[in-house]
Amino acid sequence: MPCLRADDPLSLLRPSAMITSPDNPKLRYLRRLSDSKAFRAHEGRVVLEGLRLVEAALAAGALPALVLVSAELLATERGHGLRERLQTAGAALLETSPALFRATADTATPQGLLAAFPIPQPPPPERPSLVLVLDGWRDPGNLGTALRAAAAAGVDLALLTAGTVDPWHPRALRAGMGAQFVLPLEAAAPEQVAARLQGLDLWIAEASGERVHTAVDWTRPAAILVGGEAEGASGASLSLPHQTVRIAMPGAMESLNAATAAAVLLFEALRQRAAAG
Repeated sequence: MPCLRADDPLSLLRPSAMITSPDNPKLRYLRRLSDSKAFRAHEGRVVLEGLRLVEAALAAGALPALVLVSAELLATERGHGLRERLQTAGAALLETSPALFRATADTATPQGLLAAFPIPQPPPPERPSLVLVLDGWRDPGNLGTALRAAAAAGVDLALLTAGTVDPWHPRALRAGMGAQFVLPLEAAAPEQVAARLQGLDLWIAEASGERVHTAVDWTRPAAILVGGEAEGASGASLSLPHQTVRIAMPGAMESLNAATAAAVLLFEALRQRAAAG
């Protein structure tokens, strides 16, 4: 079972228990983890909701400190199998009614599974060759979508600049579909970004960028910086030595969603690198 502090609110849990009161301290603990970035940072834990997200975290080797399941889910074959897997791993498993589970969950139509996992810290390679910089992103769903694309494209490191939304926000986690458990993430102040990108070509995505994305040599070690939807790249980022890149769009639209733009650039880099062997 994951190690717990002596004063940890989960330290007195039995391996399996039934919760019947909405005022149960364990339910309040889960709600607070979901709602508060500061509390997540203090506890070093994050709440995952739903079968696919929890299964993705388990597949990445993470073990939950606490699992809340609905009696409705446990009645299914998939839920029963997951229960056996979690109990074998030593996770503290709490059961509750479907109504009480819905009152605790973050989504409107929950699947019946919540789990508190330690915040993972996948280590980046010593010399990353492809870095995604997310600069001032405010929408957690967009952030999670970009992280999912980055993990799929084989990005070595994602840097999140000051002002970027918490990657452990519930909406970011749902959109990321487990990406946060396999992709190295680092929060970086403006003065840290330059140091972290040493030895990499920095390309900043702009609608009027000087180079079309298919004409960039992405086989070189590179960092791709995509600014937030509203303001684009920050002044601090634009002050770094860089070149600008635009995505070829012969159709009627002038721009793309930021997460979509990041995915297009990353998969062009992947395509070129695969072709180069």
